[in-house]
Amino acid sequence: MINSLVKSSKRTRGAPIQAETIIRKMEENEDYAFKPDAITYTSLIKCWSESGRPKAASRAEEIIELLHERYNNGHKECKPDSTAYNVALNAIAKSGVRDSAERAEGESAVTQQSNAAVYIKLYLTFFICEALLRRMKEEYDAGDIDLAPNTFSFSIVINAWSKSGHQDAGIHAEKHLDKMIELHESGLNGVAPNTVTYSSCIHAWSRSKHKDAGRRASKMLKRMDELDDKGYINIRPNIYSFTSAMEAWINSGDPMLYTEASVIFELLIDRYKSGEIDAKPTTQTFNAMFRAISQGPSLEQAKYIKAEQLLNRMKKMHRTEGGPKPNIATYNTVSFTFSIIW
Repeated sequence: MINSLVKSSKRTRGAPIQAETIIRKMEENEDYAFKPDAITYTSLIKCWSESGRPKAASRAEEIIELLHERYNNGHKECKPDSTAYNVALNAIAKSGVRDSAERAEGESAVTQQSNAAVYIKLYLTFFICEALLRRMKEEYDAGDIDLAPNTFSFSIVINAWSKSGHQDAGIHAEKHLDKMIELHESGLNGVAPNTVTYSSCIHAWSRSKHKDAGRRASKMLKRMDELDDKGYINIRPNIYSFTSAMEAWINSGDPMLYTEASVIFELLIDRYKSGEIDAKPTTQTFNAMFRAISQGPSLEQAKYIKAEQLLNRMKKMHRTEGGPKPNIATYNTVSFTFSIIW
């Protein structure tokens, strides 16, 4: 019954309320066979998460506390585990990202005071995720192997930071990557970082507009190659990693942004031509390079030449190799670059 409500929760916003009622009756039932267990409560968290209701994040946190309380009171079937925590982390993170999207959509329609309130809520959401992940690590360190954080646990939090746009997002995300490597190399299974987690961290730097974002992103690309050489699985940079690193340089405003973005661009092109299909450039990759030309320190005439050469290169790749095709954003950026000298 609970699983059916989870499946319907996207369509029926009242699904989590119905699930709460059913579980309350299960708790009151004297028959042990009908008592809710950790799986039941985990499904309840997922039901709240899928519903998109405002209380989803707070209920996720409360249900985790309820699991601990029931387990400590002798309900051994309610022992919290990493699955329950991961579902709760995802519910909380989704709530924060949803608030972020709503804030962006409503910026012109709401007051600055309302925007500030949403931003504070968003920022607090990420720190709730941090606290929950920290609790998992503390419980594991204390000997509870069922609460060992895994790659998914860290990925949820890193991905949340990557979408926050906060200036310190890259710092927070990178801290978690370092912890993943520490835990993995201490012998814990299932916690090694991969291409997705590293790419999310680079994306966190790219959106932060931090003055050191480009340098940190380039360092992380190098680290991915080092870990690949060391034997880590699924850790090679892909086109998302490379493009995000280029954008990190562009958004940082660093005087070296064009030069460093060019280095990354040529590296991914070389890797693609050497057979790494995951490094195949996309339209977004080329558009980032056009932005680097536009925002770089070159003389205006040089920008014109570079933009024209890059556009011709893109068209040729599309024509001869099935590469990315210029889109409206491409031509808008190129037109802006050309307009500077007209």
